[in-house]
Amino acid sequence: MNKHVKIFGKDIEVLVESDADNSVFEEIFVDKDYGVCDEVIKKTGVSGICGAILDIGAHKGYFSIYASVLCSTNVKIFSYEPEEKNFAMLKENLRMNRIKNVFAKNVAVNGNDGMCELFLSDDSHNHSIFAMDVGNSIVSRKVNCVSLRTIIEKHLVKEGCEIVDLVKMDCEGAEFEIFGGVESEDGGVSGEEIFKKIKSFCIEYHEFLPEMRAEKLVNILKKHGYKVDVKKSRYDNRMGFIWARR
Repeated sequence: MNKHVKIFGKDIEVLVESDADNSVFEEIFVDKDYGVCDEVIKKTGVSGICGAILDIGAHKGYFSIYASVLCSTNVKIFSYEPEEKNFAMLKENLRMNRIKNVFAKNVAVNGNDGMCELFLSDDSHNHSIFAMDVGNSIVSRKVNCVSLRTIIEKHLVKEGCEIVDLVKMDCEGAEFEIFGGVESEDGGVSGEEIFKKIKSFCIEYHEFLPEMRAEKLVNILKKHGYKVDVKKSRYDNRMGFIWARR
């Protein structure tokens, strides 16, 4: 079904097909769990310099649309969603709302470039590169993946964007792999140089395995000069938000 909402003075219509979709819709448009990013989003690109926002784990495009309505028209929003059905609805949601500054990419963001296994969940927002919490049976498919390092060093440079104002992540545990890929210094450029090009992060973390601990991400961010706040999820104590900014 189609759901309507008025956000920042603009009427928005998006496709919502399941309870899982609706929970993401409520999180973004009603509860405004990403409201902490509003000031950063509003200021992105106001100086006339190319502003960039990355939406990693874009699902069906709800956050990308939220950010597009709030930011100036010269901001480029890059949305990454590997699951095909989600991606198709993301594209349709952009079309329905005549969103022109969101550039959707049907790839996973991971620690390395290449191919990776995506484990599919019964819920549209729980697909993961880890075989966990994916419903009654484990079904997977190979998907293209790209590292945050490659996005920053290569892809955005081609778009004329050398600085990223905000990286939003909701990628079901891949946040740990993504940060590991940046810290690895593959290609000769230090992780420090990559982080210098990113002004802020809003990360939904997932402590689903023993090695997944929000503290790891927090320590990396603090090491690179970010001020960091952590907020536990009110729904699941294994999850929460990390807000980091310079």
